[in-house]
Amino acid sequence: MLGSVTIAPDQWPTSAVLDYYAILSRVDGIANLDEKRTQAEQIIRARLTYQNTRLGSPSRPNATTIWWLMTRS
Repeated sequence: MLGSVTIAPDQWPTSAVLDYYAILSRVDGIANLDEKRTQAEQIIRARLTYQNTRLGSPSRPNATTIWWLMTRS
């Protein structure tokens, strides 16, 4: 049933890609796990900007914090 669902993290908002990465990091038995995790990492890295010691998001250039990156483990 879930095989008919298209997984396209490059089309998702950043918060959804971060959730997807968290799922991939915690759930065992996912087909092509390493490939999917690498893809999610590349998408996340491409969406973040590094300026000296500051990590930011181009979609929120004036934001003072990126609180949505925080997660409970």
